[in-house]
Amino acid sequence: MAICTTWTSGVPKTCPGYGGTSRIWLATRSSVSVISPTVSTDATGIITSITMGATPSFFYEFVPLKDSAFIDQNETKDPSKGTGPVWEQVVTIPLGKNETSTRNAIKLLAKDDDVLCLELNNNGTYWLYGEVRGLSMNSGGTKGGTLINDRNGWDVVLTGLELNPAREVQVTNLAALINV
Repeated sequence: MAICTTWTSGVPKTCPGYGGTSRIWLATRSSVSVISPTVSTDATGIITSITMGATPSFFYEFVPLKDSAFIDQNETKDPSKGTGPVWEQVVTIPLGKNETSTRNAIKLLAKDDDVLCLELNNNGTYWLYGEVRGLSMNSGGTKGGTLINDRNGWDVVLTGLELNPAREVQVTNLAALINV
């Protein structure tokens, strides 16, 4: 059996972390011109620079209902095919109140098969999903409920396959990348 990797360290015990997603921003991958270091040259796992394209481009915030959005990232491989690990990334964003502006934004999002997701988790750490191959909205829709106090909103589910797990983002120009 071929040895394809060499381990250089383990994982030390750390302080407890918090689950959940605090905020989510989305952008088309074509609006981003440079993410550095690139996945192929990255030694730390941390993105230190994101440069948007020449035209005014931003990450746009999609505000989920409190304590409802989440991101799953699962490794999968098929030894019978000889393929290495692939990381499935799933971003779930429950949005409140079905209204025209939300409908219009989701209609455009559903047509884009090349989306980046910037997440701020409840530990105060930013992560980038869909970095190389992009995410697409493969499912989602409205939820109307039956009772007066049921949610009347949207569920947006973006999925994608990446060759590497999502990387942490530590950029100094984050405010310039986000349209608020």
